[in-house]
Amino acid sequence: MEEERASFTARRGISKIFATFEVVEGKTDRHAIHEVWERNDYRLRSEYVKGGIVVDIGANLGAFSVLAAKLGARLVVAYEPQPETFDALVLNVKRNEVREVVETWPTAVDGFGLDEFRITGEGGGARATAQKEGRKVPTLPVEAVLGAFERISFVKMDCEGGEISIFRGMEPELLDRVDRLAMEFHGPKMPHLTDLDPGLLGPIVVKLAEYGWVETHGRASTGGLLFWTNYRLGKPSFR
Repeated sequence: MEEERASFTARRGISKIFATFEVVEGKTDRHAIHEVWERNDYRLRSEYVKGGIVVDIGANLGAFSVLAAKLGARLVVAYEPQPETFDALVLNVKRNEVREVVETWPTAVDGFGLDEFRITGEGGGARATAQKEGRKVPTLPVEAVLGAFERISFVKMDCEGGEISIFRGMEPELLDRVDRLAMEFHGPKMPHLTDLDPGLLGPIVVKLAEYGWVETHGRASTGGLLFWTNYRLGKPSFR
């Protein structure tokens, strides 16, 4: 059965910033766009990204990447390994006329330097892992992703449990290139992520706290959001 696709228009608050996205009816696409555009879950602001470089790990349909571009980012580098979702990402970047700013990569990101991952799941819940099941997708090490730039204004990470491998393999010094990071973290009580260890969130926070202020919302067992600001920027307001 073919998926029913439709256009969905998103608007940023009462501002004149808006975008149109291709979504799959009956899935979580609209909710993902709502999280970014209406609720601003990742706390994205123009003053954080204007004229800077943004890295979007787990770009999904492009809601965050498109918004960052429209808020004035000089370059947005978007990584999305799920093939069908990546096609929608490319289409949405083109549709919203931000192709000159948003660079799209059909790859997963990990911290161990593996050449490939495998995709399991569908849509926004798709997950890239080193397991033997699923479709093969190319993979880039986080050192190549973050190490390509001397300064990164904002990193957004939403990779369905992949943040665990990214941070376990990341050299902490890479964080000193980043100004701000917003990340969705995941726990073993999420239905599609039963193999995760909730104890792994602690080491991630410790690693991040070496270079910046950390704020978390949620539970290690079920997931939540994490925000990080480099110490060089001064103490953030966390709002």
